[in-house]
Amino acid sequence: MILNDILTTNAKLYPNRLASSMVIGFRNFTLTYQQTYLLAQKVATLLAQNGIKKGDPVLICAPNSPFWTCVMWGCLLRGAVMVPLNIQSTSEIIQAIITQTGVKLIFDYRGFKYNFPNLKHYHTDLLDEILADITINFTPEAIYETDLVEIMYTSGTTGSPKGVMLTHQNIAANLSAIDQIIHPDKNKDRLLSILPLSHIYEQTIGLLLPSLNQVPIFYTDSHSAIRKLLCEHQITKMLAVPEFLQLFMNKIESGAQEKGRLKLFEKMMQLSLKINRKWFSRLLFYQVHKQFGGYLETIASGGAPLSAELEKKWQALGITILQGYGLTETSPVITTNTYTNHKIGSVGQPLHNVQVKLDEQHQIWAKGPNVFTGYYKNPAKTAEVLINHWFNTEDMGEFDQDGYLYIKGRKKYMILSPSGQNVYPEDIEAVLNNLPGVQEACVIALHDKIHAVLLLKENKEPIDPAKIIETANSKLAAYQYINSWSIWQQDDFPRTATRKVKKNEVEQILANTQTNNHQIPKTSYSKLIKILAQVSKTDPALITPQTKIITELNLDSLGRVECSSPT
Repeated sequence: MILNDILTTNAKLYPNRLASSMVIGFRNFTLTYQQTYLLAQKVATLLAQNGIKKGDPVLICAPNSPFWTCVMWGCLLRGAVMVPLNIQSTSEIIQAIITQTGVKLIFDYRGFKYNFPNLKHYHTDLLDEILADITINFTPEAIYETDLVEIMYTSGTTGSPKGVMLTHQNIAANLSAIDQIIHPDKNKDRLLSILPLSHIYEQTIGLLLPSLNQVPIFYTDSHSAIRKLLCEHQITKMLAVPEFLQLFMNKIESGAQEKGRLKLFEKMMQLSLKINRKWFSRLLFYQVHKQFGGYLETIASGGAPLSAELEKKWQALGITILQGYGLTETSPVITTNTYTNHKIGSVGQPLHNVQVKLDEQHQIWAKGPNVFTGYYKNPAKTAEVLINHWFNTEDMGEFDQDGYLYIKGRKKYMILSPSGQNVYPEDIEAVLNNLPGVQEACVIALHDKIHAVLLLKENKEPIDPAKIIETANSKLAAYQYINSWSIWQQDDFPRTATRKVKKNEVEQILANTQTNNHQIPKTSYSKLIKILAQVSKTDPALITPQTKIITELNLDSLGRVECSSPT
């Protein structure tokens, strides 16, 4: 499939159907498929007038809007290669990408705060005015499945950007597979888009999938408008990241608490899970559903791990959460839960056209037509992760007996316990995130120990972090015990476009702000302290008679056996 065919087919067969809509200030931007196609052709003409030819890169750094989609379609019609960037990108990142790609033109917006004098700038939020006097005049390019659609720079880009090259074949293969699973109905469904179109997750599932099925898309310019849009447009489906699902659930629970009905609400949730019938759950929570329109029935979750407890809460409300897994390099979906094949806590089973395997280190490898062609101008990095068409995700995972995949985390963030056992931070974070007072936790290795960084909720009553750590450890295996902790003093963790915590930045900030730990002056040590220090890999100066050998020295059962074994 050539992605351009989606637009041209819709314009021909469904010219007057609503394609997209958005309210910005006092203006309501509403485009049919015919209007979208017309503006896309004008964008293609504008590109031609600026000397942009097939294969030339075009930068897009602007918020979601119907006009953003017109720019995308215009690039596709012209055969230009999109380079979409998140609006939170720094000037250093943008400049590095400009240098690497050699772009000459950027579609930004009036709030864009950087000036790159060598680039021609066009504001997407003024696109209708910019194109008003454009007469369509361009020769359609011959487009092939192997042609590049975009160079998409992965989250966390630094001074050495890593651009993922995606073709029509890559994205279309993933789109086709997802369509067999979700397949929105043009006569019933309406989709709300809240995630950035600069990310392939929102592009493939939040834009191309509904467009393939002639389902209207509604955009928001503010998160505060989400509930209003859900009600006004009777939204049935949307994409979200786990952080949004948690915040939304917090508001629902807070509403119940304010009315003095939290205990009743919790009992109703338990009953709903016990009955486990969607119609019953939606009837039971009819008043809750009314608060966001009463039609929302499916939310696709991706971009970051979703806790099983949070997924159960949404299931209890009668809203299906379809959690999947993938990366930018896989266009993006590799595995997903479906309406019929679903296990809470898992990221589902592989798509029908994707092969997935685990190596001896439990790293996840994927192979299929959705796997990218390589990193732009970076053959060395490409060769590291693409071997015989198999892509190394560098994520760790496990399959259960039914073929459902469970993500254990990134290999680079895995912590090796002193006894040699693998500790996955996500497992510990899941426990911490379910404790009262914790807004979110980030677990890292600090001085070869398990360290928890706590982002605490605002609370009228003081929160005791030490008690939180103690409670968490009581729920963890000995080899997972948290050895140290710190409080995150900023409003939020540094995050990627899909709201994943940037752990490397957390580590850097802690390293720059952390004060030296008080150490007991070195002296002669007893034989016991020497053994404990050797087994736990701890400076003996830090071990005192009051030291707790499990929580502070991280000695799991194997470590304690080693201490007691004769030498």
